[in-house]
Amino acid sequence: MERFENGDFRRGLAEVFSGYRAEWLGKEVFELFTEPGYFPQLTTSHPCFLIGGRGTGKTTALRCLSYLGQEVLQAGTGKEPENWPYFGMYYRVNTNHVRAFSGPELSDARWIQLFAHYINLEFCELVLHFLDWYGSHHREAPLLGSEAIGAIGATFSFDGIESASQLTKQLKLTRLRYEATINNIADAEKMPTLSMQAAPIDEILREVKLLPQFAEKTFFFLVDEYENLDNQQQRVFNTLIKHCGSLYSFKVGVKELGFRERSTLNALEQLVHPADYKMINIADELGGRFPEFASRVCKLRLERVLGTGINVPSPQSLFPELSVEEESIELGILDIIPSIQKELNINGAIDHDFIRWIEQMHPLELYTAACRSEVEGLTINEKLSSAWNDLAKWHEQYDNHKSAYLYSIRRNKRGIRKYFAGWHVFCLLAAGNIRYLLELVDQALTNQLDENGEIFGPVSAKLQTEAAQTTGQKNLRELEGLSLGGAKLTRLLLGLGRIFQIMAEDPIGHTAEVNQFHLSADFADSILREQVTSLVAEGIMHLALLRYAGSKLQDQSDIRQFDYSIHPIFAPFFGFSHRRKRKIELSDKQIWDLIDSPTESIRTILRQQKRPVDNILPEQLALFAEYYALPH
Repeated sequence: MERFENGDFRRGLAEVFSGYRAEWLGKEVFELFTEPGYFPQLTTSHPCFLIGGRGTGKTTALRCLSYLGQEVLQAGTGKEPENWPYFGMYYRVNTNHVRAFSGPELSDARWIQLFAHYINLEFCELVLHFLDWYGSHHREAPLLGSEAIGAIGATFSFDGIESASQLTKQLKLTRLRYEATINNIADAEKMPTLSMQAAPIDEILREVKLLPQFAEKTFFFLVDEYENLDNQQQRVFNTLIKHCGSLYSFKVGVKELGFRERSTLNALEQLVHPADYKMINIADELGGRFPEFASRVCKLRLERVLGTGINVPSPQSLFPELSVEEESIELGILDIIPSIQKELNINGAIDHDFIRWIEQMHPLELYTAACRSEVEGLTINEKLSSAWNDLAKWHEQYDNHKSAYLYSIRRNKRGIRKYFAGWHVFCLLAAGNIRYLLELVDQALTNQLDENGEIFGPVSAKLQTEAAQTTGQKNLRELEGLSLGGAKLTRLLLGLGRIFQIMAEDPIGHTAEVNQFHLSADFADSILREQVTSLVAEGIMHLALLRYAGSKLQDQSDIRQFDYSIHPIFAPFFGFSHRRKRKIELSDKQIWDLIDSPTESIRTILRQQKRPVDNILPEQLALFAEYYALPH
């Protein structure tokens, strides 16, 4: 077995697995790109909205769709730019810039005009940068004639512009001065001359498509982080998307619930799916194919670290899974079995097959039978006799309860109370989020190196579980800095996570594997309802929560028609099931009390669920003992 001898592998691991964000990887984001199954849909001429939480690969997909991404991806294929069917120009919505276009100084209508002009400047610059790039990669550089340059310049009221270089320079200077003016709008004596919305963009791409190099090409504007636009600004973009025509199209990356506004600047006009755009939900598109996609992503990164000529282990072999029975042994079920066996009295049994069946039972099966006997008010002997008389029914009962009963084996004990191990489990924890998956792999392999220096050996269930707990804790802490409501989201997750953890460890006689909730439709104070609605929506956008459509879903914006769960990435940290299972109902007040008065709120909710409220905090939650006001 290979062993770690120096820092090369550790550095390589950090470079390709710790750079979770596409923005951090630079040019390597293209070299490490693994094409997801939905990618071909983005290459069509139809406008698309690519929807997914942070870390689901929106930015990577959009940047790889850009001409700079294609330059790297097409290298070595013999496919030169003149043979590409499309050219994408990437634009990231920068909150620092776009939020300057709002405030009490001007009316909403005026801010819309100012913002539309700014987008004209930005997008025309993008086109000119593309033309400059294309010219540097092709012997026949695309040259816009003086008449075309003059027409484009006229849309901005530029005079005396005769060359592309002059236009590029003038656009940049105009944009920089314009940004300074907007930032000091209250003191501006004279407003700059504004261009008509979309007119410069239409004109420049009309002229570009008249050039022989681009007559049959498709042009995309790749707009990332659409959620950073306010509602008015989204209406500006919606109008561009609605009326972009055949000259260009849009591919938009946005977090779930970040596409808040469907109207254009004409209040009577809406962006309509699928007539005006195609919606691509990353989680839905990847679905059951995510493990395969994630495996290819990880193998590519491992090959990058280890180099050529080395047989890179598969993620499945690196991260072996425990069966439920194997896990019960690791959790110490053998220490419990003697006390159950003391209650057994099978010496007088006549049926030797019955005795042999009991003797061959796996300890977890015997433990499950003991738990079920308690629920059903039977002795262990009576339960086993009942099971023996209807084995089919018993096997179904065992399969239904054995996973849930694992959580009770080490209840209130120190150390790991539940294992989270295996490639399939890691993929379920990531829930379609490739960044979370890379974090899990990175942390598990780092744990392996720290423990024994091995590179290729399978990572133990203990190290995998500790990696999953660390990853959950890291992302829980990061929630606080994601938004203004981040601190509230963190407290909400701490409350919900504790409730689900206690319920998981007390499954006997209760509904098992509860890890979801829905919001009651009962009347609540309108202000409180708005606060809870806003917080839940923010939790979905930042992947603190996942939502699932209810059976009678009518309105995507009505949060009460959905069921919710804490994102599975946090399940190992708290210690409850990562599998989508059963739910409880919570009121607006209970949700808010988990933030404002968590100790009493947790107790109240647990009493309603007939669960204990005084058990000891698991070790990994000890850092938050002050929030819970409990011993640990």
